[in-house]
Amino acid sequence: MINPNSELYQWGPVKGRILPVSFFALPILLKYVKVYGIFWPETLFIFHRHFMTWINDDADLRASGKKSFNKWMLNKANRRLVENRFNKTVARLFALNGQISVKWLKSLNKNQLIVFFQKWQKVYFEFWVHGIIPEISNWGGEKLVAEILNKHLAGSKNFTRFLEILSAPTRPSFYQTEEVDLLKLAKYFSQPAIFQKKLQQHQQKYFWLLNNYYHTRVLPISYFRKRPRKTKNWSKTIK
Repeated sequence: MINPNSELYQWGPVKGRILPVSFFALPILLKYVKVYGIFWPETLFIFHRHFMTWINDDADLRASGKKSFNKWMLNKANRRLVENRFNKTVARLFALNGQISVKWLKSLNKNQLIVFFQKWQKVYFEFWVHGIIPEISNWGGEKLVAEILNKHLAGSKNFTRFLEILSAPTRPSFYQTEEVDLLKLAKYFSQPAIFQKKLQQHQQKYFWLLNNYYHTRVLPISYFRKRPRKTKNWSKTIK
């Protein structure tokens, strides 16, 4: 049982529903250990109205992460095994998704739809089982870096600063990538036809940007068109 007086990891409250979240929670909490031999730690998942909160004991989470990092990240052969499994599962998932269209779905009877959904769900669960390895290993990786750094800088006032530097992301998030891509369109402001085409391409690539575990949305072009107005001198921001 999670001790409420211990240091806790808390994700949320964020908007979410039980059904969408179950597609990643069930594989992580029930299937992950059967495939990779490491438990995701005991989890308290709270749903209240339109919001959800995920809670773990922080020490337990980092301990599980450390085991995962040592076994499945540091070991090169094991890491390649996970990568191969993940890539093959992604290919299967894309192949199944490629079959789906409104016309095709209407052509299925009830039993055919159930069979296809169960097949799709099985592959999607596998996607999460293999794809969660970096997520939980990340908690262990930071702990290992801190332990190694502590051997060299024990008691140093610079410990936290160096840990932040070593554990900081080296690549932009997809939100940051989208913002940069949108900023780059500023050079087409004086060419309305080209700007419209580029904006359409941007919308097709990032229409899912505000999706979450509560609802999905297809963002219209107007959403992306309005955002440049909030930033002055865009053409000087990105070159």
